[in-house]
Amino acid sequence: MRKIVGFFASVSFLIFADHAFAESPLLIYGSRGNGLRGIVFLGCVNCNKFDEDALANQFGEFGSQFSPKSIYNRFGDFGSQFSNVSACNPIATNPPVIVDQEGNFQGYLTLNRFVNGTVIDPRILGACL
Repeated sequence: MRKIVGFFASVSFLIFADHAFAESPLLIYGSRGNGLRGIVFLGCVNCNKFDEDALANQFGEFGSQFSPKSIYNRFGDFGSQFSNVSACNPIATNPPVIVDQEGNFQGYLTLNRFVNGTVIDPRILGACL
């Protein structure tokens, strides 16, 4: 039941985000450690699918299944089921975060349901499938 509620909360968040924040991009950031130098931009959730930063742009750096900076790359740091910084690792302790354009935290993009705070299921974005 908890998974179902979490799933619908994630769907609701993304539907709301798509409409309410259409002018305010929701951005994904990951971390490779090393403090601020290790922060990696991973794309824009609600940008136009033709935008080069959009997750929906499968030909862009962040929507490609082959890019090292993509949550869709099953062999990369941020899309692997084994990486500690991946959205797709159900036990990741340092998953990517979603922030608004001002840097305000919106939630963790992760399959780890035990992370403290708001959790957005990456499967909603078509990742980790």
